[in-house]
Amino acid sequence: MAIRGSLFIASGRASGGARSFPPLLAPLNMTTDEPFSPLSNEPIMMGASRRRQEMANLGIIIAVSDYTHDAKNLPACSRDGSAIAEILHLSGRFDDILRIDKETKGTQVKQRLAEFIRSHSNDSVDEIFFYFTGHGEFYENEFYYLLTDYQQRRIRQTSLENTELDKLVRSLNPSLFVK
Repeated sequence: MAIRGSLFIASGRASGGARSFPPLLAPLNMTTDEPFSPLSNEPIMMGASRRRQEMANLGIIIAVSDYTHDAKNLPACSRDGSAIAEILHLSGRFDDILRIDKETKGTQVKQRLAEFIRSHSNDSVDEIFFYFTGHGEFYENEFYYLLTDYQQRRIRQTSLENTELDKLVRSLNPSLFVK
């Protein structure tokens, strides 16, 4: 049985607008049932046999359920993070997946994220998939992923700025970055 179409995932709440994410599963060619790239319409291989040995695909999942100050708890977020981690694992497309769903204070998340990026600094990276579930906020023309110890008056220390994430990921120079 062939899967046709795309899977879209949205989770958490972002103040100031809705978010959508690009497809996780590639659409299938209707005549050959082979996965193809929606951008080039060329066939691609799925799973471990698809991977070019010299290129790494990375997943980053941050799930924040508990908040200590200025935001309400979101108990379902830990389950969201687990579900996405399972989807990425079962896809067979990812060489390394960072899952952060415990110890989700600002300094802890930023440290783990920096260590993960640093551990792949000598790799050729093809794709990075980023998924966040938790509260988000637009503030002064910047989007912030709110972390466990979030406080509005200390927003830069207690959340992850979208531009901060972009700079970290850009250091790996991936061919594709999905968030």
